[in-house]
Amino acid sequence: MTSSAHWLKAFPLAFAGLVAVLPAGAETLRADVIVFLRPASAELPAAIKSVKPDDRLAIAIDDDLGLKFSGIKILPESEFGLAREWRQLKSKADYEPLLKLAFTEENPAASSGPALRLYQPVGDGSGLSGWLRLNASKTGSVQVDIEYVLPQQGQAAAMAYQVKQKRTASKPDATLYLDGGRLGMLVKLSHPVAKPVAVAHP
Repeated sequence: MTSSAHWLKAFPLAFAGLVAVLPAGAETLRADVIVFLRPASAELPAAIKSVKPDDRLAIAIDDDLGLKFSGIKILPESEFGLAREWRQLKSKADYEPLLKLAFTEENPAASSGPALRLYQPVGDGSGLSGWLRLNASKTGSVQVDIEYVLPQQGQAAAMAYQVKQKRTASKPDATLYLDGGRLGMLVKLSHPVAKPVAVAHP
């Protein structure tokens, strides 16, 4: 048997050993999100006329097929990564936590990827609506377009606080703070460590 034949014969086993230590799957970006209302203050920007974010193409968090197709996985509440911050907000009488959410996205696009719909109605047309999108970068970035519509007073136009921003994390695992008037948002971006592939050796 020639030396090249010996190499070819050994190659499958060598390749299997290499695969066993490589990370599984593509790049994964995780986001833990809190949306809340801050206390009213004269120092904060006033509410503006509502301009509903265009969330027609955003994926609802209960759209299992759309989430699966987009590589997005909603994580259970028991795995929420900002639980301490959520409890702190709930313990403060002047703050109003609105929404919490944790999810991962496989191989997010650099821009214009899938967006998640954020929707928390209160009634009479008031409440939270909009969308959030993760973008791939060395550290991860997030794009947000949300608004919280205040209860209407008579026939007056609906007024709202809005957050429309795109932010990039300064390091691979970081928590970003976004705000617009009384509307605030915490977004913790992280890169979960992939589990090694299990390979059965003969």
